Amino acid sequence: ADDVKHEHEKGNVEEDITKMRSSSSPINPTRRPATVEEKQRALSLARSMRTTHPSFIAELRQSNVSQSYVLVIPHGFAAQNMPGCDQSVLLRLPSGGTWQVNYIVHYKATKFGSGWRQFVVDNELEKDDVCLSEIIRAENYDFVLEVNIFRAVSPAIVLPTELSTEGKGKTKGRDPMEVVARR
Repeated sequence: ADDVKHEHEKGNVEEDITKMRSSSSPINPTRRPATVEEKQRALSLARSMRTTHPSFIAELRQSNVSQSYVLVIPHGFAAQNMPGCDQSVLLRLPSGGTWQVNYIVHYKATKFGSGWRQFVVDNELEKDDVCLSEIIRAENYDFVLEVNIFRAVSPAIVLPTELSTEGKGKTKGRDPMEVVARR
C-alpha cells in the first residue's frame, strides 16, 4: 500500500510540474524571490553598462514573464528610436541566438508581443530580472536589438550527484524535487 501511495504522490508531483510549466505561472518555479538588494544590483549593473547606440532598460514584472507575455517599451524611447508602425524586430543576445518578435504600436503603449514569450522561455527570464536592449541596426524596416540580461537571482543549479538517491551525493535518500525546492 505504501508503494502504491508513493507512486500516486510521485505522479501528482510530476503532473503539478507539467501544469505549472504549461500554465501562466513563472517558467522556472524553482527560483526563489529576489531580495531588494538583488533587484537593486541587477538594475545597477544594467545602468552601468555603456552602450554606443540608443537603448532602454526593462525591469521585468510578472506580466512580462507569464500571463500576457508582453513587454511595454518606454514611450519616449519608442517615439524617438523605433518605427511608427507594427513590424517584426529581431532580438539578439551577445552570446548568440536570435528571436523574432512582433513590435506593436498602439496609441496607449508600444510593446513586444508575439515572439516575446519564446524569448522569455528560452532565456529563463523571471520577474525582477533586468534587460538592457540596444538598437544595433535600424535600417528601413530592419530592426535588430541586442539584449543583455542581468539576473536578479541566479537560476537554481542542481548537480547530477545532488539528484542521486543512491551513492555519495549530499541528497542521499531524498526526493530530487525536495533538493530543487530547498534551493
